[in-house]
Formats: sequence, C-alpha cells, structure tokens
Amino acid sequence: MLPMLDSPLLACLDSLRSKRAMLRSERKSVRTLVLGGSPADYGFDPGVCPGAFNLASRGEDLHYAFLLYDRLWRKLPALANIVVFYSAFSSGHVSEWNAALDNHCLAMNEIFRLGRLYENETMLALARRLRGQLMADGVPIPGIRGFLPGHDKGFMPEAFDGEAMVAAIKAFRGGADADVYLARMLILARHLGHRVLVVVPPVRSDVVHAMGRDTGWVFGSLHEIVDDYRPELSLELLDCHGDRRFGDDCFGDCSHLDPSGQGTRTLSGLIRERLA
Repeated sequence: MLPMLDSPLLACLDSLRSKRAMLRSERKSVRTLVLGGSPADYGFDPGVCPGAFNLASRGEDLHYAFLLYDRLWRKLPALANIVVFYSAFSSGHVSEWNAALDNHCLAMNEIFRLGRLYENETMLALARRLRGQLMADGVPIPGIRGFLPGHDKGFMPEAFDGEAMVAAIKAFRGGADADVYLARMLILARHLGHRVLVVVPPVRSDVVHAMGRDTGWVFGSLHEIVDDYRPELSLELLDCHGDRRFGDDCFGDCSHLDPSGQGTRTLSGLIRERLA
C-alpha cells in the first residue's frame, strides 16, 4: 500500500509512469530530450518536433532536470539534443522545499530510479516506504512521446494574475541558487557532445507588464551562464518572454500555454526550427 501522499501527487503518478513507459518504448529513436517543469509539460508537443520526447512534469526543477538527464542519457543511444525550459521561477526554486511539490520529487526519484538521497528525515522516510511500489506502468494515458495534453492539466485560478505571479517569483528569490544545476547539465552536455537549447517560455501579457521592461532581476543569471558556456559547447537560447506571437488567448492561465492550443504548436515549431 502506498504511504500517505497528497492528492495532486496521486493525480500525476499515472502521468509520470506513462512517460516512463513511453520513453522505454521510444528510447532508441529519441534524439531530443525536453526537460523542465509544468510550462514545458503543457507547452511542448513532440508531434511538431520529430524525434523529441517530453519528459517535463510538474515540480521538475533544475535539480531534477539534471538528475533525469544524468540518469537517462545512457539509455538513449540516439540522443543528440537537450532542451531545458527555464522559467521565471527556475533560478530560485527548489521543489523539495515546497510542501506542494516535495512528494512529486519523491515520485520522480522512485519512478525513474534517480538515486536521490534525502537529508530531510520526513522525505527520507517516505522514500523508503515508496521503494519498489511504483514499478508498474499504471493506466495507459493517450499522448505522444511523453506529451499528455488531456491528463492532469489544470490551470491556476484567475486571481493568480501577473502581479500575483511576480510577487511569488520575488518570494522564491534568494533562497537557493538552482542555476548550479543548469551549469551541471551544460558541463555534462559538453562532455557527451550534446547540443543544448535553453527555452524561456512565453507568459501572458499581464505577467510581462508586472515584471517590467528590465528582466535582468529574473533572467540575468541565465544570460551570464549562457554567455560563459556558449564558447565551450553548442548552446543556444530561445527567449520567448514577451514574444507577441503568443497572444493571451494562447494561455490557460498566466504562465501555462493551453496544451491543445495554437501557442503550444507555435512554441514547439520554434524549438524544431532551432534544432534543425
């Protein structure tokens, strides 16, 4: 019997297990691995980008994106490209510190056998109780190469608007330096000869307005990392923040594209073009 887990986690266990099952069946043909949190999970459709696999999920911060990459590259013989979504939350966000996401980290760790050793006693105890209990693939979910547009794709309430999102971003900043895991991904990609595309996903216009014209306080560290590592490997940045090709009607809430909408197809097409 599964230990006590929160309802949002129980809702997404099937998503994670379906992604694992799809990756297992597609692994020999995966050329592009897409990593990141919910903006990537909602906003990247591999059907538009041949050879790509969407391994993003809710709660997948830069730390867990690195753990997945480090764990799985050996199982993907055709892998050539890594796509990392970097949202406004990425540099200061640690999912293990978030009570709404820590159980999701436990599930990712167990389902993909990431080998994460927890120092937090509560998470360590739950990890021990979960061990070996998520090996079954669960109920199959319709989708394509990790993209499950009709499953577990709820949106934030309308009250969580641009001002509220910027306040949340500020609340997270200063608590952690998650960028170190992006750097570790780039170092690993350089060692393996993989090409890297970092994607800043689009957000609704009220977020762009609330964040202000100068976004250096949010994305400054990202630009520094890209500038530092670009001479050492094939590295590009696709910055869609404030991109007018993504009208407000493309979004389900202020920071997530509608998975079945034109915005997701547009973003996926831009990624395809950058990887061509």
